Amino acid sequence: MMASTLLLMTACENKEQADSLSLASNSKQIVFFSDEEEYEEEISYYNAIIELKKEYPEEIKNMKVLTASEVEEYYNTFRVNHCPAILVYYHNHVIVQIQGDAETRDIINPIANALSRN
Repeated sequence: MMASTLLLMTACENKEQADSLSLASNSKQIVFFSDEEEYEEEISYYNAIIELKKEYPEEIKNMKVLTASEVEEYYNTFRVNHCPAILVYYHNHVIVQIQGDAETRDIINPIANALSRN
């Protein structure tokens, strides 16, 4: 009983954090965690975002960008512990996430697949 109460409280807290970002649970939302002080490490992410914008302009336009200082605040919601990271959030769940060092194609493919699924 206590475990289920704790699980329910955690789920509500995660939803509240997502709500504070104004994430719509009924549409797919891209969230990008960026550390502008380490932008050299994020070049492949920037390139991926540019490529994704060609196919998914509205999703990129509505993308939320969170700074390195916000990583800890949103860890429980997104399970991101460092920058760079990019994810797709849908129906109160992270459906795909890429974190850390990654090639541009390794970012584009899973994000595009998640955005194109019904």
